[in-house]
Order: sequence, then C-alpha cells, then structure tokens
Amino acid sequence: MKNKNYSRKCPQCGKDLFYSSNTSYNYGIRKNCLCRSCATKVYAKRIGDASFLLDESNESFYWIGFILADGSINKGVRLTITLSRKDKTHLEKLAKRLNIKTNDTEDVLNGNTYYQTTISIMHTDIFSKLTKKFMINQNKTINPPNSSVFEQLSNEELLSIFIGFIDGDGSIFKQYKRQDSRISIQIHSSWLNLLLYFNNRLNLNGKVSINKSGYALLQISDFVSCKLIKEKMLLLNIPFLKRKWDNIDLNFYGKSNQKIALL
Repeated sequence: MKNKNYSRKCPQCGKDLFYSSNTSYNYGIRKNCLCRSCATKVYAKRIGDASFLLDESNESFYWIGFILADGSINKGVRLTITLSRKDKTHLEKLAKRLNIKTNDTEDVLNGNTYYQTTISIMHTDIFSKLTKKFMINQNKTINPPNSSVFEQLSNEELLSIFIGFIDGDGSIFKQYKRQDSRISIQIHSSWLNLLLYFNNRLNLNGKVSINKSGYALLQISDFVSCKLIKEKMLLLNIPFLKRKWDNIDLNFYGKSNQKIALL
C-alpha cells in the first residue's frame, strides 16, 4: 500500500511519487528527483537529441528520406544508421544535428574487410512520433509507408524526402561512354507504389517498373530531368551527398538540351 506520508510530485510533470521510507523521501526532496519517465527523457537528451527531425524544415525532411532508405528504428525508439567509411563526413552532418558522435567499425566477410561508420541514438518521444507520422515499420524493407502519409506535404518538402531517399538507397552515374547522367533507385518490390507516387507527384519523368530480378526500379534517364532535379535540390538548402550529385554536370548540354532549346 502506498504511503501518502512519503509522497511528493515530480517537479517536471507533476506525477505523484511515493516512497517507502523517510530516508528515500528526504533524498528525493534533496536531489529534486524526477519520476522514472522524466528522468529517462532527460538522460536521452543528455546523450543526444533528435527533436529537429520533427521541425518540418527541408533539412529534417531530407534526413527522414535518408532514414527511410538507410536507417533502422528499432522498436520505434532507437535510430541506427551504418554507412561505408567513404561517407563518414556525410553521416557526421547528421550526428552533429543529433548531438552525438559517429563510431567507426570494421566487419570481415568472406575474407574482405569492410570499413563502416555508425550512429545510434535513443530518443523515445521523438522516434515514437516519427515512426507513427511516417508509418516507418521496423522491417521497412518489405513494409514501406503508404503514400497517404505524404499527401499533406508540399512538393518542396516531398522533394527533400526524395533527395534523402536517393542519397540513402539510390545511385547517380554517368551513362556508358557519355557525359549525361542517370538517377536510379532499385528496391524491394513492395515499394513499387511509393516509387510511382514520387515519380507522378514530383513530375520526375522517370520510368517505374519491376525488373527481371523482381525489384521495384525507378530510372530517370532523361538528362534534362536529372539536371532539373539537381537545380531544384540546390534551392532546398539541404545537406545532399556531394559524391553522388557531382555526377550531374549542370554545365553540360546534351542533345536533349539542344532539342528543347530549338522548340
């Protein structure tokens, strides 16, 4: 039975706290102790803070897209992202916003050593809201969010998410023996409808299909469209992955550009 003689309220949330003895009660008063829930939140913020992911800025939407592609939110409370060491500088940008550090690791597989960089942060309140808002499942590889979660976003906000998704799970490369480039995303077939949504809503002028390997594939092969996407991206003030986007040369004009100029 709770002893009301040894009770006080949590100074953070006002919840009633009960103590079994005068000693523990006096200690709680002296240390101004919080309830377990509030103390956990304070500790989580001390080692990292993911609050900015809900501030609805273009940057936050970019990182949400990146997380959708390359992140994992375990049990809806802990975010983990692991990238190749070559992209450490990019991951450090996110780590800085989260007020955490990156961790370098080495994995050996079939005699080959893979150098990686990882971040991990637990922020229960933020990630529980984020996963609910964007329908981010723990096994998101085969359970993508429904496109309905993006309906309320502006095209600029959705483009920020799409750019983050490309940086996490897409590729940008120059076409064979040519200077023009192609944007491509290959992912589990369950993502087909979402790729169609991105393509149609953002007017990407891409082709969405299921390839011979059974993956959902979005390819944007028209160089004018690739340049337009990059030009719009540069106006968003987001931390894009330079290694990929440098493959689109805005100063190069191919035949498709010349054709448009003549129309």
